[in-house]
Amino acid sequence: MRGEGKDMSDSKNYNTSFARGLDVIRAFDARNPRLTVAGVADRTGLDRAVARRLLLTLVEEGYARQDGKLFELSSKVLTLGYSYLSAMSLDQRLQPNLDALSKDLGQAVSVSVLDGAETIFIARSDQAGQVMAYVVRTGLRLSAFTSASGRVLLSGLAPEEVARRLEQAQVVALTPYTKTDPEQILTEIARVRAAGHCVNEQELEEGLLSVSVPVRGVDGRIVAALNTNCNHARALSTGFVDTALPALHRVAAEIAALIP
Repeated sequence: MRGEGKDMSDSKNYNTSFARGLDVIRAFDARNPRLTVAGVADRTGLDRAVARRLLLTLVEEGYARQDGKLFELSSKVLTLGYSYLSAMSLDQRLQPNLDALSKDLGQAVSVSVLDGAETIFIARSDQAGQVMAYVVRTGLRLSAFTSASGRVLLSGLAPEEVARRLEQAQVVALTPYTKTDPEQILTEIARVRAAGHCVNEQELEEGLLSVSVPVRGVDGRIVAALNTNCNHARALSTGFVDTALPALHRVAAEIAALIP
């Protein structure tokens, strides 16, 4: 697994220990979310003692959890991906697309990524003089289980992984409309997965309607969510959702082309 098949062991600039640590992280995937030391050793080709030390190091640093003989990655691993997005100034690359969409819809728009049980906003746009239904700023975190963007992002995970994260999350009712029952939340995320978008009505804030669609990577997996908000009453009277969805899907495809 190391170096995608490239043997760099003789290079003076190659750090074998670091590479082995990356191998251990990559050993976990959707089919193998929890592994024993033996499982990691088998999937990486590492000696069991080495695999154990690396796993315990990840646990100590907060990038993995241990439950008896089983290990699993923690949501902190996702911060590595967010660091990548920040480092490549993705928010600046997306800005022309977001500005055009915001002008087209007459509403603020944003892009977010998943971090454990939360969604974190990495880019946004709104027009001068625009009356915003909800103020979203870069770096804002919201519960993935109660927000439209979060449910879109969660819909890209396996149902059992969504259920596991929900068990560990604390879902707080922000309005009288917020779904907090686990079965209702899982049903809603399944509905989003089937529909390919999410419409959230007043669960985040009373009087607010949110619409979100997935941004998919080259492999088809959901890597981000594109979102817009509108006053709930105005959205219902103007057919905002029907207008917003085609525009959101179009710009989501444009954004996907900007993500390596």
